[in-house]
Amino acid sequence: MAVGPADRGRRRHEQQLVPCGGERTALGFHQRLHDPRDFERVYAARKAVHAPHVVLFFCPNGLSIARLGVSVGAKHGNAVRRNRIKRVFRAAFRQCRHLLPPGHDYVLVPKKGVAEYSSAMVRAAIERIARNPRSGLPRPAGGGPEHSGHGNDAVAPAAERR
Repeated sequence: MAVGPADRGRRRHEQQLVPCGGERTALGFHQRLHDPRDFERVYAARKAVHAPHVVLFFCPNGLSIARLGVSVGAKHGNAVRRNRIKRVFRAAFRQCRHLLPPGHDYVLVPKKGVAEYSSAMVRAAIERIARNPRSGLPRPAGGGPEHSGHGNDAVAPAAERR
């Protein structure tokens, strides 16, 4: 993105990234969890869905929007690697947040043992969670996401994943 003279004094997060379609690509400030108390509230709700590479924690937030928090521990590497994982997770959430019910806070936590996370891998995990009727996620108001018709889209229970 070219920075003109009028943009030089602006902080990077204040500059809006707008693709050709005119839709803002970044999650807004109010669409992300920032306060540690919000993360604690989501964990305290004890609602989690495990997928092969990620764990999705969730709880109602009393708002009309879905908010995302990403928690990446030090066991995943140095700050550069952890920040890359966070960017990948946010990108995947942006691409499939329409499948998740609004009015909830979501926290994505990566599982250890994955050499490299890709947006497609995380997006597929979120899609599987959203389409799984046994995941515990409330169905969106429109009746839920449509199934792909390619067999069982459910996330395998822990005993079947081994």
